[in-house]
Amino acid sequence: MRDSEPVIADAFNVTVLEPSAVRFFHAPDGDARLRVELIGDRSFIDARLARALPLSDPDHYLTIRDGQDKEIGVVKDWLLLETSSLAVVRDSLDRSYFLPKVLVVHKVTDTMGLVVWDVETNYGRRRYTVRNIRDSSVSLSSKRVLMTDVEGERFEFPDIDKYSNAAIEVLLKVL
Repeated sequence: MRDSEPVIADAFNVTVLEPSAVRFFHAPDGDARLRVELIGDRSFIDARLARALPLSDPDHYLTIRDGQDKEIGVVKDWLLLETSSLAVVRDSLDRSYFLPKVLVVHKVTDTMGLVVWDVETNYGRRRYTVRNIRDSSVSLSSKRVLMTDVEGERFEFPDIDKYSNAAIEVLLKVL
């Protein structure tokens, strides 16, 4: 930990958990609830996970809450969990943070404030309609854009330099 982290943890009364001291699993009887064991201490049968910094630092600071939404603790370097726990955590986070990444823009049309994207994502070909692109987009960096379509689905352009000139022209309106 850096010197400032214990002060921050103490100020907010956060329990920082080491990856080696935590185990995530599902019950063998098919119960889908996520379970967490604080090794040598106690277990929780209905845990919930969230990234503390989902956009800026998704691979660090995993918060764990119990079934009553009380914080159990935070795992700073959750990618260091043992293999089976890591697989369970990744599956849980993938379901919670579904965010298709645009790989290819096949066509984009911008007509009177309505932008229609025909794109290939890491989940297949999709069509998104975005109304008022400036209000429906967030610039995450100088090359990364997050958009929300008219149905509330989010999708990401991870690097605008990789798209066609027509797509870049539309994306530059939000950067």
